[in-house]
Amino acid sequence: MSNTSTPRRALNPVAGDTVVTETAAPSRALPTPDAGPSPLRLGFVALAAGAVATAGVGVTVAASHAAAETSGSTGAGSSDIDAARDARLTSGALAAFTSRSSERESLAADAETAVDARETALSATAETVRTASVTALSTSRQKALVSTAQTITKEEQKRKSEGWEPGGKNPSFLRPVAGGSFSSPFGWRTNPVTGASELHSGQDISIGCGTPIRAPQDGTVTFVGWYGSGGNALRIEHGTYNGKDIMSGYYHAESYIVSVGQKVTRGEIVGYVGTTGTSTGCHLHYMIFEDGTNVDPVPYIASS
Repeated sequence: MSNTSTPRRALNPVAGDTVVTETAAPSRALPTPDAGPSPLRLGFVALAAGAVATAGVGVTVAASHAAAETSGSTGAGSSDIDAARDARLTSGALAAFTSRSSERESLAADAETAVDARETALSATAETVRTASVTALSTSRQKALVSTAQTITKEEQKRKSEGWEPGGKNPSFLRPVAGGSFSSPFGWRTNPVTGASELHSGQDISIGCGTPIRAPQDGTVTFVGWYGSGGNALRIEHGTYNGKDIMSGYYHAESYIVSVGQKVTRGEIVGYVGTTGTSTGCHLHYMIFEDGTNVDPVPYIASS
């Protein structure tokens, strides 16, 4: 047997190509049959089995590549399959997207409906609150107006019982003389006789001497007599009016026909106009005292 080795060839996965995979070992004399399988024989058997397996794998791979190449030669059919598959996938995705869009639209519509309902409820609540507030305010104002009206009515009744009327004048106090005209008013002035600055304590009513002087209201005579520059003087206590004690006074009279302590009635003649004391002519010097203080008597003089 020759010792020259011969290269072994194996099928490459790519069809038509061959490569040298290994070189066989030099041939040696085999052991005799009666000697039994030697370790070397067993090694050759295993090696051969491995080569067969490797060749099988190569054939399988080559077949796979060949099938791929064959399939490539029929590209139109593959494209139709792919198109059909893509169409199925696209149709499913579109259906899913449409379904999700419908769900979103439904949810959006439900949310809008809920918001509208909420706004309607809030508007109704606000209107209820506003109505209740207006009603409460109106009721409160009505009560306040009623209370004020009642207070005014009571005050008017009180003032009427005391002889007062709106505007501050008291028609229950008569004008002490009928007719005449206002001359020197109440307040500071220069005395026309002495030239001194002084408080004129009453309202002068110019009228002819001898004109009757009447009691402006019911009362009691507290003073009758001479009073210096005031000449013949008279005072009448009338009692309480508008919460104040009221007294009337008279100067420069020609004479009086009443006495201290005498009760007089409203409109009763108590004396006659004159020009006694410090006087420049016939007139009545009329005075009003509130709680003992001299005040302007005009509010107590009725127009008639």
